Amino acid sequence: FETEEIYEQSLNTVEEEGRLFAETYEGNLKDAKTINAALDAYRPLLEMMHRLSTYAELEREADLLSEKAAKRYASCMARLADLSAKLAFLDGELSQAEDAVLEEARSASAENANYLAEVQKKKPHLLSQAEEGLLAALQPTLDSPYQTYSDIKFGDTEFPAFEVNGKRYEMTYNSF
Repeated sequence: FETEEIYEQSLNTVEEEGRLFAETYEGNLKDAKTINAALDAYRPLLEMMHRLSTYAELEREADLLSEKAAKRYASCMARLADLSAKLAFLDGELSQAEDAVLEEARSASAENANYLAEVQKKKPHLLSQAEEGLLAALQPTLDSPYQTYSDIKFGDTEFPAFEVNGKRYEMTYNSF
């Protein structure tokens, strides 16, 4: 993101689009056409969520001592976890759809066929919608052991700047 304002605007936009997605599709995934429309709308949401989380994470990973980067990361992860919880209905509802409807949706959309095949394969192992939503909301907590490991591993590691041909280069773990 070129500016902090564009980043914040994108985060607000994906939250609003996620809210609208849930309003539109939750409880309505009953036929192949609606299922494919939902998956077509879901794809760009996931892409933007991934882009936002990666942006927040990369700056934090580049400088683990930056309070600003840590706050941005924590805020982003909390907001995206809330959004993921709102979107968690999708797989639960898809798994409750009849196999004939899912097969019809798969045959009607090459882009969604693999996703729907995975849903069908996971059907016996999915939790209830409430449980899936809870796990999605807990994602930052479930990720905390790895974050703690990263903080300990890299938090006190110093990469001193160096100079080559009169030009100074700053070192970080990521640029190393």
